[in-house]
Amino acid sequence: MNCTKCGATLNPTTRFCPQCGTPVPQGEVHYDCGLQRRDIATCIILSIVTFGIYGIYWFIKMVDEVNRVSNDQTAFSGGVTWLLSFVTFGIYGWYWYYQAGKKMNYAKQVRNMPTENSVEFLYLLLAVFRMGIVAKCLIQNDLNNMA
Repeated sequence: MNCTKCGATLNPTTRFCPQCGTPVPQGEVHYDCGLQRRDIATCIILSIVTFGIYGIYWFIKMVDEVNRVSNDQTAFSGGVTWLLSFVTFGIYGWYWYYQAGKKMNYAKQVRNMPTENSVEFLYLLLAVFRMGIVAKCLIQNDLNNMA
C-alpha cells in the first residue's frame, strides 16, 4: 500500500503517512502491482502494422500482468502460455482466456471493484470465434483500471 500523495510505502494499519503526514483513507486499499497502462487503440494499431508481432508481445505481457494482479505464483509465464497456444493451434489459448476471466474477477474482488458474472465464458467464446483481440482489449481495459 502506498501513500496517495508522496508514494511512500505504508503498512495496512497506518493512519497517517510517516513521510508527508497525509491521512490514509481507512477501508480503502491501494495495490501496487507494477502494471503498465497501455493504450488499447495503440496496441491494436501496432499489432496490425507489425503483422501480429506486437500482438504476441502484448499477449505475453498481458498474461504476466494477469498472473501478477491475481497473485497466481504457479501459473505459466506469458512466453510459455503463448508457446503452448501456438503448439496446440490455439486450444491452450482458449483455456487461458477462460482462466483469465476467473483471475480478473478474483483480482477485482480483492480490490473491491465490481465483478462481472460469467466473464470467463465471454472471453472463451470470443477466443473460440476468432475474436481474441476483443477479449484482449477487455482484459487490458481492466488491467488499466487496476494500474
